[in-house]
Amino acid sequence: MAENTAEENQITSTDGFFELSQDLLCIININGYIKQCNPRFAELFGYSFTELNLMAFVNLLHPDEKKSIEEQFASLNHHQQSIQFRVRGRRSNAQYSWLQFIAIFDKPQKLIYLTGHRASEDMREARLNHYAQHVAKIGSWELDLINGKLFWSDEMYTIHGLSPDKYTPAVTTALAFYTEDSLPIIRQAIKDCIDSQQAFALDLEIMSDNQRQIAVHVTGEPVVEDDRVKMICGSLQKLADVTPDSPQLRSSSQCADHTLALANSPVGLWDWDINSGKMVFSENFKKMLGYSNEEFADEFSSFERSLHREDQDQTIQSLYQYLEDRKPFTVEFRLVTKDDNVMWFSATGQARWDEGGKATHMAGIFCEINDKKSLEKKVIGENQAKQQLEKQFKQIEVLLSTAGNAGDELINYLNLSLQESRQMVDALQIPNKAELIGKIEKLDKAIRLCESYMKQLGR
Repeated sequence: MAENTAEENQITSTDGFFELSQDLLCIININGYIKQCNPRFAELFGYSFTELNLMAFVNLLHPDEKKSIEEQFASLNHHQQSIQFRVRGRRSNAQYSWLQFIAIFDKPQKLIYLTGHRASEDMREARLNHYAQHVAKIGSWELDLINGKLFWSDEMYTIHGLSPDKYTPAVTTALAFYTEDSLPIIRQAIKDCIDSQQAFALDLEIMSDNQRQIAVHVTGEPVVEDDRVKMICGSLQKLADVTPDSPQLRSSSQCADHTLALANSPVGLWDWDINSGKMVFSENFKKMLGYSNEEFADEFSSFERSLHREDQDQTIQSLYQYLEDRKPFTVEFRLVTKDDNVMWFSATGQARWDEGGKATHMAGIFCEINDKKSLEKKVIGENQAKQQLEKQFKQIEVLLSTAGNAGDELINYLNLSLQESRQMVDALQIPNKAELIGKIEKLDKAIRLCESYMKQLGR
């Protein structure tokens, strides 16, 4: 748009109706700059007449709606005489109101006359939004990078334990609420958002005005105009009060900070944002699997793909079962490395649940347990060998017992036969029985020896 001039903006007369009307009345020139407006218009937007006379009308609207309104104004010049539109008007305190306007183009004067009012459902929406934010414990915030102003919704004050009457948000004082560990993280996130137009979502901790340490989920998203970030809009949700025995979950960006300490240990860290599916792994864990930090994506799906196919169902089931029943979580599984080797790991973790009972985050440790599994395999092999021997011994004992029982019958039969043989020898009427008697004694001795063996087999 072309620059406005002081001469164009000079107001030469004031109409009583224009001054007293409760509608929003505004006159803008062909370049879109405000030429004149009534007190009601200035009061709603919170600017002085002098400030408004140097502003383009579209700069009073939500950034998402500027382009559409500029195009509609352009159509007034060429095709239409009037249009109606509904927009979000942005007040000086960075709050928005839904507004309904009618625009009429005065072709001879090359002016656009606007008349408007607050949309009928605006107050209802405000009440519903306020209620929803309060129930969900979610506050919203906006940082205007042009004028440096910071806007907080009512719930932001509630979460921080403050009153809107006693505290005016400012960047420096607002950042001071973050704990020592969280402050550098949120500072860097805001810097990256401004420099690289990068949105962020972090789990951090703040210290409220009444000295309560609170776990919060903070988001921020850049509003870009002309390839520059003009504003950051975001939210802050209260997750839980932090107590000495609360599980300390670190944010995604903190997980990698432990790489140096863990560089020479078979341990890796992980942090899982359950809602988004983002699962951050420490660089040391990726290194154990043979990947660089960039090769192994920080996503839950990366972990799933690395699981050995025989362990996938059991591991995933154990994880979700823990989120349901909240019993201590420990699971062992195999992961396939980059070069297709197999490594055993043990995972332990602790989740965080919101007040509705829904798990939002989980963090924990991976421990490489190859040596443990090798030892277990050796012990299991030895135990299996012992069990096999015991089984064989029992089978032999059964056979021996069977042989012993059969031997008893055989000995009885031999004894009976030998007795009959003696009787037959005694009945013989021959002079020389010595040879026959010697054979019977020899057989009797053999039977006694066999009987001894059979008794030993039957023990």
